[in-house]
Amino acid sequence: MLTSRETLLSTLETLPDALFVVDDATTIVYANASAQTMLGASREQFLGNPFWRSAPQLVSPSLYQAVLKTRQTQEPTEVEYWSPITLTRLHVQLAPTIGGLTLQFHEVRALARRQEMVPLSEQLYADILETISDRLVILTPDGMVLAISQRPLEDAHLRREEVVGKPFTDTPWWSYAPPVQQQLRAAIEQASRREIVHFETRIRPQEGWYLDLAVTMTPHLNADRQVEYLIYAGLDITARKRAEEGLRVLIDTIPQFVWMMRPDGSAEYHNRCWYDYTSMTPEQDGWIQCLHPDDRQRALGAWQTSIQTGAPYEVEQRLRNGITGDYRWFLARGVPCKDA
Repeated sequence: MLTSRETLLSTLETLPDALFVVDDATTIVYANASAQTMLGASREQFLGNPFWRSAPQLVSPSLYQAVLKTRQTQEPTEVEYWSPITLTRLHVQLAPTIGGLTLQFHEVRALARRQEMVPLSEQLYADILETISDRLVILTPDGMVLAISQRPLEDAHLRREEVVGKPFTDTPWWSYAPPVQQQLRAAIEQASRREIVHFETRIRPQEGWYLDLAVTMTPHLNADRQVEYLIYAGLDITARKRAEEGLRVLIDTIPQFVWMMRPDGSAEYHNRCWYDYTSMTPEQDGWIQCLHPDDRQRALGAWQTSIQTGAPYEVEQRLRNGITGDYRWFLARGVPCKDA
């Protein structure tokens, strides 16, 4: 006679629905035969591996939230969503177990009959993902991809299942350079602390092709003010950056000194003529030190007044030649650059 365990396993193997058992770390500890068929892989290929990485065709923000809810409430949960990878609607039943969860996936075939049951928010989510921003990604608080719009996939010649369920920092856009990868990693960490993050960066979708992006990362909070997931939106600013670079090349050719400073007085940009005269390097920051000691307070006062009033200023000041040490008189004009 079969033992109770063998009877149970035999029953689970004959289920028409895909059944997964995961532990508290969402590592797959069991998957039945239907689960292997759904993933198109043998049991040995995904047992002991993270569910999200092993089953990208099943990953979605809706399922991720359902997993969090089942863990938190320790009550069974159901969720239904559309998979853009399998192009099917999936109904999932989740139940807590000792040390983990069970997830049972059923493919919903009678779409016409159930169409009116599809929540409007899900359709809006799909529309937003593809039309509002051409580079939109939904991430877990630790940076795993839950959903991604089509444009970045086309840029990198990747399929959705090659990206979903994996760390966003490991994608070709970001992993080509450690500093760029670290910039994204730091932004994810900051956003996971409930902060909205803005930064500019340069990514590489393909070998030899780079894009400049203005990125905004926004945390989505639940009713308890905890971060459920992160919304990443990237705006292509490559044309603007190239125009800025062209303008800076032009500014570098004029014989006057040009520099831009932030409101706190720290350096944003100096042209080549400034560096040649002062013998300073881009790593050095200190225009005040280049002024004659007797002119510093007057020049700084004019600068601060301009910042406070928003009005241009003029001041005569002496600048030190970095090679000879001599001071020569210059007429400096400052014009505030204002935001919206």
